[in-house]
Amino acid sequence: MNLDFERKEEINYSIIIPHKNSTVLLERCLKSIPCRKDVQVIVVDDNSENQEELNAVVGGFSQVELILTQGGGAGHARNEGLKYIRGKWVLFADADDFYNKNAFSILDN
Repeated sequence: MNLDFERKEEINYSIIIPHKNSTVLLERCLKSIPCRKDVQVIVVDDNSENQEELNAVVGGFSQVELILTQGGGAGHARNEGLKYIRGKWVLFADADDFYNKNAFSILDN
């Protein structure tokens, strides 16, 4: 999805990650995303049971924005995340996915 509206910052990629009760896998996913100023990461939590654990994981990544929802499933979480994107390009990943170390250099080209 390419968005051609005015952005406050130069964000190239917005990554939306729906999440529920899988913080170990979420942490692996977040570690695979490079910490770059042009990458926005949005984790949309679908009413996980352990919010303290989730906050601890997400708090370790400065580029991550956490959005909380009260149920609705992964599709609903993705749609909620779309409300917060600032990037030119939107990427979706599930919490159990991870990016190859060369993924963003390939996307940049």
